Amino acid sequence: MPRRKRPNIGRRSRSNVRRATSRANRTDDQQETDNDNSRIGMAHLRSTVNQNEVDRQRMQRVRAHRSQQQRAREKEIDRFRKRNAPVNLERAAFSYDPEIDYSADKYSRSK
Repeated sequence: MPRRKRPNIGRRSRSNVRRATSRANRTDDQQETDNDNSRIGMAHLRSTVNQNEVDRQRMQRVRAHRSQQQRAREKEIDRFRKRNAPVNLERAAFSYDPEIDYSADKYSRSK
């Protein structure tokens, strides 16, 4: 009975064996050249990662500043709305607030 075929996850495949054999048969100069190329590639990758991190932090600062400006603007709009909000004088005598200037209301009747 033949063996059941399983995926080669983490196992020795033909391509892995071929790569290992190729690595073992390289000369010292080839190994040194490959190491230099790997070093250059990793340096480039690290600089790219650092640049991405710098960009991410810059965007975060911009977003924080923008949201701070938006919050300040929304607060100003809320203050304006509260200042100019009409006061409902119907049944106002039952809930008198001494901080509201009822005489300044344009709908109040003055005799």
